[in-house]
Amino acid sequence: MKIPLGSLHHHSLSFLRTGSVAICLFTICLVYVSTAQPQSAIQPGSTPTVTPFEVPGSGTGTLQGTVGLGINSGNMIVGVSIDSSGVGHGYAGPASGPFVTFDVPGAGTGSGQGTWPQTINASGTIAGLYYDSNGITYGFVRSATGSYSKFPCQMATNAPAGGGAAMIINTSGAVTGYCADNNGVFHGFLRTAAGKLIRFTAPGAGTAYRQGTFGGSIDDFNSIAGLDLDSNGVYHGVSVVQGKLTTFDVPGAGTASDQGTFASAINNAGTIAGSYIDTNYVLHGFVRTSTGAVTSFDPPGALATFPAYINGTGTIAGSYTDANSVNHGFLRSSSGSFITIDCPSSGGTVYAQTWAFGINSTNVAAGFCLDTNSVWHGMESVP
Repeated sequence: MKIPLGSLHHHSLSFLRTGSVAICLFTICLVYVSTAQPQSAIQPGSTPTVTPFEVPGSGTGTLQGTVGLGINSGNMIVGVSIDSSGVGHGYAGPASGPFVTFDVPGAGTGSGQGTWPQTINASGTIAGLYYDSNGITYGFVRSATGSYSKFPCQMATNAPAGGGAAMIINTSGAVTGYCADNNGVFHGFLRTAAGKLIRFTAPGAGTAYRQGTFGGSIDDFNSIAGLDLDSNGVYHGVSVVQGKLTTFDVPGAGTASDQGTFASAINNAGTIAGSYIDTNYVLHGFVRTSTGAVTSFDPPGALATFPAYINGTGTIAGSYTDANSVNHGFLRSSSGSFITIDCPSSGGTVYAQTWAFGINSTNVAAGFCLDTNSVWHGMESVP
């Protein structure tokens, strides 16, 4: 299996833009953010309430529609609405609506271009990326009042490069992600809440085209989880804590090209969730504590496991592929219990695949589903 370059979660944007199936901002948001909710427990074998939703203006053709990528503590979902021309537009709102849609000034209007937000924090600030009319990637942060901070992937030569990926935001407004330099080598970065861009590169990261270091997730203390791709094509986990960068390999991870360890998410306890590819090119999930203790896992019936996010209680949201090549969302509690998330077919719409990509503090998950006509639909799951 060929694994996409970069974090399995945050490379979702390339997945959506290419159609390869492997894988507020505003006053209304502040109202939802201020509504506290009790913790929802995960009961093994329970069936969550799963609600598909559509953002008005989303296309209804193949690989068009609505995609959910992040969710905050007020159940505000952020994601991408792909229109009938294949252009991405940002949106945010509760699954029941209404949704606010937006386009970053300067975003391109061609197929595969546009605005592609990734995450929303508790105050309603959104982070993501956009593609201009030349297909160049830029990061953005959108405040709860609708103002924008935009920044190019400025690396070795302080010039925008042609590659980059998701900007992930914490409660203070700091973001992480990865960008390519002018030689096509990737570097992770931390962009502070004040706008300072700090590059980081793992010591063993490869220096050839499409190799390098990738920032994947950030906690509220600006600790970062990510990965690096070395000169042999092997992936390694990366953590950056208090400015100290550490690489690690999960036990059982393969050491051949396109094998290794992917760190996808980190919570405020320093616990990291991610995937590893073993010597048989099989994908498994793992969770790694701040002390380095690792537990590997796979949901029942999984042939490939893709953890995406971990919340403060240690609950992981992700997806897995079964023996019939069907994708399902899942939640895994800190004690190791699983529940499966599938979009329910209704009203003539039959859903074939489900992915869970975000989770908040009350274990409400956000993601997306693909119907039998290959149209995307947003998804909210409540345990």
